Formats: sequence, structure tokens, C-alpha cells
Amino acid sequence: MSRKQERNQEKPVFHSNRVSRKKETEQAHLCLGYEGLPVGHKDMYSLILLNNILGGSMSSRLFQDVREQRGLAYSVFSYHSSFQDTGMVTIYGGTGAKQLDVLFETIQETLATLKRDGITEKELKNSKEQMKGSLMLSLESTNSRMSRNGKNELLLGRHRSLDEIVEQIDKVSEAGVNEMANSIFSDQFSVSLISPDGVLPKNLA
Repeated sequence: MSRKQERNQEKPVFHSNRVSRKKETEQAHLCLGYEGLPVGHKDMYSLILLNNILGGSMSSRLFQDVREQRGLAYSVFSYHSSFQDTGMVTIYGGTGAKQLDVLFETIQETLATLKRDGITEKELKNSKEQMKGSLMLSLESTNSRMSRNGKNELLLGRHRSLDEIVEQIDKVSEAGVNEMANSIFSDQFSVSLISPDGVLPKNLA
């Protein structure tokens, strides 16, 4: 099938769903999924920076709110997966089964604060510097460069230079990231859970 034929296929539709599985495990593993952006979207770098601020590092809001301040989870983070015609933002947290309700509430509080108050100038600056630093370090890895070039050709049909990427990162504004947060983190999200009892959080609408 040609790339043109693939692009003419119907765009996947995001569905809000709830799935839980009972399994003998020490922790409850919770994932929240939100519709993201496809590869090449004009606002992709706003989303990448937003994700980094939300849950991409030890200084992120989720890490600080969930782990450092409340000690609810050893592992908590977010990530964005982008494809040719769609994408997904995922938030993960692992906690004791008895703390699942509080973990879910804390994640929702973090998202609500982010949407209401927005990010800070310092958060955006640090996120940009971190992202550009990671790009520079990736140049030292042949495998990383090969992977990036291959994905660009397969998904975008062209090569993106480092200068182009850095320029796009620098263009992102606080307003752009705040708009993205309110667009992505809506009431329409999916939930998956693996836990000893398989019971979803009580306050999950």
C-alpha cells in the first residue's frame, strides 16, 4: 500500500473507555489515556514541552505532587505517542491498592491546577533547555540518529534538521502550552487498571 493510500484511510476515532483486570500483583497499575496529536502536527512541540512539564522528569508536576509531596507512588510519569494519523498522551502511576483512590484524585488535581493556572515562565524555559540538551546528546548516538532519520522519512516524507527542530522549540509560548493543556486534558479519557482486586477508583466518573 502506498503512503498516499495510507493517508486516505479513515482517521482513527478516540473513544473514552474503562478497562480493569484482576491480577496477583503487589501494586495497582493505573493508566489514563487522552487523545494526542499525530506526527507533523503544527502544535507538536507545544505538546512535547507540556508533557515534559507534566510528567517527563523528576522535577515534573506529577512527580512532585504524587511522589515527593504525598509519597503515593514510586513511579509516576506521562508520555506522548504520536503516529501518522493520531496520537495519545498517557499518564501512569503505580501505587498500593489501598491508595488507588487518592492517587487518581491527586492526578486529577494536578491536571486541574495545570489547566486553571497554567505553566510558569521558569517551567517553560527549563523544559526547552532540557529538550534541546537531549537533542544535542542524541547526536552522539549513531543508533539515535538513524532512528530519527528513518522515522522522519517514513512518517513525514522528509528530513528535519536539528536547527529546524530547535527553532520550533524556541517558538513555543506559555500561551501555546496552556491552550494545549486545556485542549488535551478534557473529560474524555480512557482508563486501564491492573490491580489485586481489579476495582477502578471510586471517584472515576
